[in-house]
Amino acid sequence: MQLFKSKPEDKWNTYISKRIKEAREERSMSQEDLAKAIYKNRVTISDYERGRTEVSASDLQFIALALEKPITFFYPDLPKVRGVRTDELTDREKELIQLFRRIQNEEAELLALQHVKRIGNTIEDIESEAMIQAERMIDSRSKQIAKKK
Repeated sequence: MQLFKSKPEDKWNTYISKRIKEAREERSMSQEDLAKAIYKNRVTISDYERGRTEVSASDLQFIALALEKPITFFYPDLPKVRGVRTDELTDREKELIQLFRRIQNEEAELLALQHVKRIGNTIEDIESEAMIQAERMIDSRSKQIAKKK
């Protein structure tokens, strides 16, 4: 059973495809040159760049190496929801952590967490907003790339 009459537009694939072409042209490489570098044929590279074929994670890694780009170059700048590094914390966030560490009992820690959760958004709200922002960023970046041509 199909969910859709036709395959819906895949904005992620479209964005990655445009970034591959942009990076290849920036390096003044032909599709043939890139294909040889990653042991594929030129038609495969063309299909990647046109969004006809989704790029596998391993192929994208090889493309990134061949084009001397970090893998993150091919993805939109997504807001970070989890896994924040300490060097990314603001002074207020650092202060909040320091204050939290001063709490001496578990009940008080739980109470503090409850208050912070009430003040802030729930994780579901954050993730939902992050997806909306990501789609907007992909649309915006895709339009910028299209304008460059």
